Amino acid sequence: MIDLHLHLLPGIDDGASSMAATEAMLELAAQLGFTRLIATPHLDGPLDIDYQHEAESLTQRVRIAGDRHGIDVDQG
Repeated sequence: MIDLHLHLLPGIDDGASSMAATEAMLELAAQLGFTRLIATPHLDGPLDIDYQHEAESLTQRVRIAGDRHGIDVDQG
């Protein structure tokens, strides 16, 4: 199963408030049978290079965590 709209990146918007919350979301998603999640954070400020780097860095961290749960994570 795939979720195409999920606020999974920690601390970047109104979704997961921490990496611990992200881990809990990944664990629940795995239990529910999800195999792929698309992290789709809200853009709360300007779309600039700093935001882009932060989102990419967080996505990489979440991707690694997702691997531990058997879930592929991509950036939306």
